[in-house]
Amino acid sequence: MPAPLAGGRVVDAVEQRFGFKFRVGLQSRDGLGAEDVLLSLSEQVAFPLALADRRRHRHVMLAHNLVTPLKDRLHRLFGWYDWFDAVVVLSDLIADHLINEHGVDAERVTVLDHPIDTDFFRPAPGASEDGLIVAVGREHRDYELLAYTLARHPELRAVVIANSPWAKGSGVQTGRGVEPTALLSTGRLEFVDWVDPATLRRWLERASVVAIPLQAATRFAAGVTSLAESQAMGKAIVMTASPGLAGRHRPGAAVAVQPGDRTGFADRVAELAMDATARAPFERAARTHAVAVRTMADFASSMDRVVEGIG
Repeated sequence: MPAPLAGGRVVDAVEQRFGFKFRVGLQSRDGLGAEDVLLSLSEQVAFPLALADRRRHRHVMLAHNLVTPLKDRLHRLFGWYDWFDAVVVLSDLIADHLINEHGVDAERVTVLDHPIDTDFFRPAPGASEDGLIVAVGREHRDYELLAYTLARHPELRAVVIANSPWAKGSGVQTGRGVEPTALLSTGRLEFVDWVDPATLRRWLERASVVAIPLQAATRFAAGVTSLAESQAMGKAIVMTASPGLAGRHRPGAAVAVQPGDRTGFADRVAELAMDATARAPFERAARTHAVAVRTMADFASSMDRVVEGIG
């Protein structure tokens, strides 16, 4: 085991302020051989690891959200994208940002679909409950839109599972920072904090529709994990057509509603939630899409090709 980093409180403060995992990143370099390739599965670890490694090893970063003022400043000040031999992203928008805004060589940028364990997240025929909406996620969500959906359609009820490995603090971020407390008191809208994967799967099994209401200006692939899980479960999905998810879902495998169309979002959710026949084609298409492009084996093969391509 590597020795604990000194200055624990200072490191804690820096990690909290900037969102990078300095302890993990700095300790990950221990025991590396000269020919090893570093694979960082998030930018939170990639930046401190690259900083410590000083280009001694080839390094591939899997990044989730690079469209932030902080990360733009880091590149302008330090050229930090030049520290990586390859960058893998989950959004076409982020790939365009790296190439067109920061001049990263297009050959070093790869866009992949978010992988999911399609054996674990699998359909459960007959488990769906008409009228039950499940929404998963915490960051960049517009849960006021979900509350509006329930207010417009009293036959619906919803559970929000506020899982997110990226959240810095507690509480659910809604469109304007206001939780729909009036609906909470009716019992038709329930917020559940962190749950384990098996419990999450049970909630998704029960859902008639999975809703992914996103803040309109979201420029990275927020919601992509929920999208992948729900597609693997063979669920009807109604989502906000955010710029960050453009190209990451196939027409027919999810319903994408334009930002600002509250009525359209609410009515599509209600239509599918209360009609098993109407949602059946979406359920079949979702599972087919997940098995075709989102399996862990496909993702691992794609990452192997990325690593082989850097020489």
